Amino acid sequence: MKIKAISLWQPWASLIALGEKKFETRSWPTNYRGLLAIHAARRWTKVQQNLLRTTPFTQALGWYTDEGDPPLGCIVAVAELTDCFLTEQVSVNGNEYAFGDWAPGRFAWCLENVRRLPVPVPWKGRQGFFDVELELP
Repeated sequence: MKIKAISLWQPWASLIALGEKKFETRSWPTNYRGLLAIHAARRWTKVQQNLLRTTPFTQALGWYTDEGDPPLGCIVAVAELTDCFLTEQVSVNGNEYAFGDWAPGRFAWCLENVRRLPVPVPWKGRQGFFDVELELP
């Protein structure tokens, strides 16, 4: 099945895959609605790695990353992109606020029905939306 995909840096891709992050915040809006593959980019900097040792990232991902680095360079989940709002229009609290950039003028993409793939699918990521061919379980 051919679907749209978006690359995210870790640990944010895994936060979505695990259902810990319901909104993806971006500097640009989208009119796209439908299935969206969540691709974990290969980029894995010290700054990103250090996030795994901070709250609330440790609480949300500690058990998942205990065996090493999170998945990189692969599709980790599929979600439904159901809406897009200005960040000022969305009320979030707790970890959701910590897991995004909620500055005024940005956009929050609402992700629902997230399904983590049992085995991540290796794939080369790109900027913006790109198409992937996936067999969904």
